[in-house]
Order: sequence, then structure tokens, then C-alpha cells
Amino acid sequence: PSGTAPSGTPAPIPAQPQKPYPESDPVKQAMQASPVVRQRSLPSDEQGRNRSYIVELQDGTTGVYKPHDGELAGIRTTVDDRYFTREAAASAIADAIGLGDLVPPTTIRTVGSTQGSIQKFVDDAKTAAGFVSESDVDIPAAAYGNNPEDVNRAALFDYLTGNSDRHLGNWMVT
Repeated sequence: PSGTAPSGTPAPIPAQPQKPYPESDPVKQAMQASPVVRQRSLPSDEQGRNRSYIVELQDGTTGVYKPHDGELAGIRTTVDDRYFTREAAASAIADAIGLGDLVPPTTIRTVGSTQGSIQKFVDDAKTAAGFVSESDVDIPAAAYGNNPEDVNRAALFDYLTGNSDRHLGNWMVT
């Protein structure tokens, strides 16, 4: 069919204006506009299935950049292969419904010639797996340490956004 790409290749993104998603949040505005001064791959043990980079912006902001061309096509059959747009949408939804503390500021931007998402880097964040041990009986509550009620808030957020991929390896906790 028209508009599809070979398996494993992201579908091309139609040409967009440089700032297709105007932001009112000053942090997100800066993440869209500040030039990238340094970019490096995440260490392999912190890398998900899709390619991600740590980027440092000229204004001093550090973020995690997930380019569209680094997405592995077809890994989820229930959503299209533009995962970067879902990252930014999740941030916007979380802000709108009062759960913004669960999702770091995330927006869409172009780095070089590639569009993707950039999420504000959170110092000292660890995967939820780093907060639990095999002896924990209630793993979701243990993963939130001092804030077990956040497990219910995260579950509600996942339900509202259709996230079916929450596990201890892709859930960051501070």
C-alpha cells in the first residue's frame, strides 16, 4: 500500500515547518530552539529497542533525543511507527491532566535533518528495576519507594494514553 516502508525501515515523515508544535512551556520552547552542542549515544545497557542519544543544548539543558530514523518499525502492531510523537503527546497529556510530575517535559524537534522527540534529562533517575529486589512481594509499589500511590497514578495515565508497555526496565524513578 501507498505510504508504507519496507519492514524495519521507518516511514518517511512529510516535510514540516521547523517548529511544527509550538509550545507554551518555556522548558519545552528551549528544548525546541536551543542548538545542540554535543550528542552521544546512550550506553548500550541504557538503550531501549530504539536508538536514543544524550544531547546537550547551548542553553545548558541536557535531554534524551529519540530520532524517528532510529525507531525499529513494526515492534508494536497497535500503533504506527512514529513513537517519537507518542513521547511528546504523553508529556502534553500528563501536563493537561495534572500528572506532569510523572513525565519529564518532552517535545518534538529536528536535530540535523531528522525529526524526533527530546525529553528533559532527569538527574539521578534510575529504572524502576533499580529500586526493587527479587524478594519484593509488591514489585510495583516497591518500585516507587516512598511514593507507592504513584503506581496507581501511573496506571491511570497508562490506561488513558493506551500505554501497554510499562515494565521495570522502561520506567524511570527518582
